[in-house]
Amino acid sequence: MKMQTRKNLTITISILIIFIIGLSVIYAALSTNLKVTASNVTQNIASWNVGFVAGTVNATEQGTSATGRSCGTATVTANSVSVSDSTLTKPGDVCYWPVTVKNSGSINAKVGSINTTMPSGISCTGANTGQLVCGNITYWLWVPQQNNVAAHTLAVNETLASGASMIIQVWAEYRGTALSSTTVKHTGLSYSVSWSQN
Repeated sequence: MKMQTRKNLTITISILIIFIIGLSVIYAALSTNLKVTASNVTQNIASWNVGFVAGTVNATEQGTSATGRSCGTATVTANSVSVSDSTLTKPGDVCYWPVTVKNSGSINAKVGSINTTMPSGISCTGANTGQLVCGNITYWLWVPQQNNVAAHTLAVNETLASGASMIIQVWAEYRGTALSSTTVKHTGLSYSVSWSQN
């Protein structure tokens, strides 16, 4: 009986050893070690910095009505131009403010969109473009001739290379020949120009 028990124990231990070895082989067959290495990865640092050159800009005045016409100043920050009170009296009167947009980053830029907020209480045409006609007053985002490029209205897809700058003139002009006997105030007009990577 003792011999039988010893024999059963030996068989059981042998089966257990075979089972453990089998599990190890199965585990080894079902497991894989993956090694990923990377070397000589170079990052080129890119910077994004497109905006206005800040300051105060005096208007240029044109037209025949030296009496009654007045052009306020423009206050310029990196991302906004704010024009103070201006009055246009006769057809041909113009106020414009030259501002500079600079691409100080290392990525070429382009105009992605131009969005307009219309003046309150007046009907306008040309929404979301660089030229807005509101009654007898026309507003422009005008790009004068520069860098061998002809003068034109600012438009979507206008490009500005890395390190370059451009002048944009914000125009308000009394157009046409009709004279109004009433004073019309344009309040709340704004342009929002969005630049994106080119």
